Amino acid sequence: IVGVPGTAIGFRPIAYLDDQVPVALVSPLDGTGRLFVGTHQGMILSVTQDGTKSVLLDVRDATGYGIGEETGLYSVAPHPDFAVNGQVFVARSDLDNTVLIERYTVAGDPAADPLDPGTRIQILAVPQPTPVHQGGQLAFGPDGLLYIGLGDGGPTQGAFGASQELSLLRGKILRIDVDGATPYAIPADNPFWGDPDARKEIWAMGLRNPWRFSFDRQSGAMWIGDVGENRFEELNIGRAGANYGWPYTEGDECFPPDSGCDPSWFEQPVWVYGH
Repeated sequence: IVGVPGTAIGFRPIAYLDDQVPVALVSPLDGTGRLFVGTHQGMILSVTQDGTKSVLLDVRDATGYGIGEETGLYSVAPHPDFAVNGQVFVARSDLDNTVLIERYTVAGDPAADPLDPGTRIQILAVPQPTPVHQGGQLAFGPDGLLYIGLGDGGPTQGAFGASQELSLLRGKILRIDVDGATPYAIPADNPFWGDPDARKEIWAMGLRNPWRFSFDRQSGAMWIGDVGENRFEELNIGRAGANYGWPYTEGDECFPPDSGCDPSWFEQPVWVYGH
């Protein structure tokens, strides 16, 4: 129990998920008060405030849970207008170690009905070289655009160099417009729009495995959690066009420490803590 003087924050269980491992928890903001729970194995459940559960989507048979320690379903992002259009975006790995970004739509009433597997639209497919450092975070920003976090594909020491390669989507934060076209449009103010050698979906680069980020509800700032290699973990503030330094830096130091890099060349983390 924690809180400020005179108040307290308490925790109580409202539902048990049996053998399912929850990795994502999000509100559809549709006035129902329920939560959508994504499980690592490949399910999305609807959980009401009284603990009643129902299945929104089950893609376990097509999800690569168990292929590697980090593969499976990663995140769930209801469209900001979910109450009207019934759209939900899902990030998961498939059986071939490809990270998929998909859209599913409710078959009937968004406030009551499950997602229809037959409405699946593939937004992106990003093959990964190993079953680690997949990334997989999805979130709509205050601008109504969809942001996607992708890992560098691992396994260690930036061996594949993807995070610094603008022709690859791995090791990046992407920003796309899922309402502007099917499957998506690319905003013309994305920072690498004018670079003929860059993937124009890229919004920020130099990340190792940004598998979680979120938007501050007061300021709109993006907070990125990036997984370190040997010594540090880090938190970053998202900024268009930023290069966070991996694999040249880990946290706020050179990687490896004796490489002679200059960390000031890169966007600095706001917090670094021991691995």
